[in-house]
Amino acid sequence: MPVEIRLSDLNSAADAAAVIAVLDSYASDPRGGSWSDDGEIYYSSGASSALSQVSASSGPSHRATELDSSRGEQSHRFPLALPGGALIYTCFGNDEIAGIYWRGPAGTPARRILPEVSRASYDRRGYLLWVHDGSLVAQRFDPANGTLSGEISPLAAQIGAEEQAAAEDWY
Repeated sequence: MPVEIRLSDLNSAADAAAVIAVLDSYASDPRGGSWSDDGEIYYSSGASSALSQVSASSGPSHRATELDSSRGEQSHRFPLALPGGALIYTCFGNDEIAGIYWRGPAGTPARRILPEVSRASYDRRGYLLWVHDGSLVAQRFDPANGTLSGEISPLAAQIGAEEQAAAEDWY
């Protein structure tokens, strides 16, 4: 379902609650969002969706990514807008396509930069951070062309992670 952004002044907790209720109706199972430097908001509305994009100033949303089910893609989650208009996100699916993806500005085709299924973060000093084998790590990253360089540096070992339960675990 497309989202439309409307700017409004929030003068009370009731106003804020109304805005949250509207957003919940569009993204009832959200899987991340990010606000870019140029005023675009990227978000995942659910566990089996592609990413959507909407202008922060106003207007309807549209698809920022497309799922390719023929390749085994199941969802795009945890978008992170990068300086210069690029975007990284996590693709869930089979082992050959799952991982962290980079998409350049102006519709540059996305490509996998890491095989880990992890939420990534960008440090503006030029590092990409993600979880690798249970440890938080960082590596030099150029957001303009989506390239990693240098050695992986461990930052914190054995960090906690909540595994998502498989459907059969719920019954």
